[in-house]
Amino acid sequence: MIKIIMLTERQLNRFWSRVNKTDTCWNWVGYINKDGHGRFCFNRFTYFAHRVSFFIQYGEIPNDMCILHKPQICHNSACVNPQHLYADTISQNNKDKIIDGTSLLGELNPQHKLNEKQVIEIRTKYKTGKYSHRFLATEYNVSRRLIACIINRIVWKHI
Repeated sequence: MIKIIMLTERQLNRFWSRVNKTDTCWNWVGYINKDGHGRFCFNRFTYFAHRVSFFIQYGEIPNDMCILHKPQICHNSACVNPQHLYADTISQNNKDKIIDGTSLLGELNPQHKLNEKQVIEIRTKYKTGKYSHRFLATEYNVSRRLIACIINRIVWKHI
């Protein structure tokens, strides 16, 4: 993890000039990535804008911690309001994405190779005891590892 160092007054002014404060969310109006999160560059590094905002308000971010939007308050990835942010684990971030409906599970994931119907078929066929991982992998044109992950609910566990 790259630690955010102290920002100069000029950098702070540049950061806040890219924020549109409303009564609720403080929207980042600078560069936004494909996931809707703001990005801010300084000292030759690029940071998520919400992480910079959290750092400005609360100080150093603990190692291995994500800065998350409170799912009960804010569903806006571009929001940098420190009152809408908290530090927690990657695991909690993934749970929040599911709660918010912003997780790229199953067919929403651009890298999906199967659909929900096929996943249910795979699990149903495997439970009969008549089909091996190898057979199912060949039938659905995927790897044996993916078949094992589907059967063991490592992937597609929401189904």
